[in-house]
Amino acid sequence: VAEVAAGHDVAVSTIHIVPGAPRSYLVDVNTALLAGLTEAGVGRLLIAGGAASLDVAPGVRLIDTPDFPDAYRAPALAHLDALADLLANHKDSTVDWVFASPAAFLDRNGPRTGEYRAGRDQLLTRADGRSHISYADLAIALVDEIEHPRYHRERAHFAD
Repeated sequence: VAEVAAGHDVAVSTIHIVPGAPRSYLVDVNTALLAGLTEAGVGRLLIAGGAASLDVAPGVRLIDTPDFPDAYRAPALAHLDALADLLANHKDSTVDWVFASPAAFLDRNGPRTGEYRAGRDQLLTRADGRSHISYADLAIALVDEIEHPRYHRERAHFAD
């Protein structure tokens, strides 16, 4: 990581969980990234996380709702562990990381509107109750966060 990252200001991690990967996979990846980026002198890391740990009501996370799909549970738990580890063990990191949680529905084919809302731990929804963002608008949100950082060693949440 340090060798590849040398000379860069920012790194972006968009690692997905592959079937059969251990639940600790993302914790291990983030730990390695932070160590390597620290060694390379890279000051910023954006981590594309998941939405499952977002609050939908006081004390209720999206993953705790009855309709949360079983097919997404294993990767969601890995993302929950990754965020918990970052908050518990990397708040004093020299790398200014942000865990970027997209909306609950990440739309591959949605249009690029250039508009999005940003929050922290509460699931952002539209007036119809849906939580949505297109890949294109999420990319804009991440680039905006790189160019104009608002979140520091915490979660950011992006939705339209």
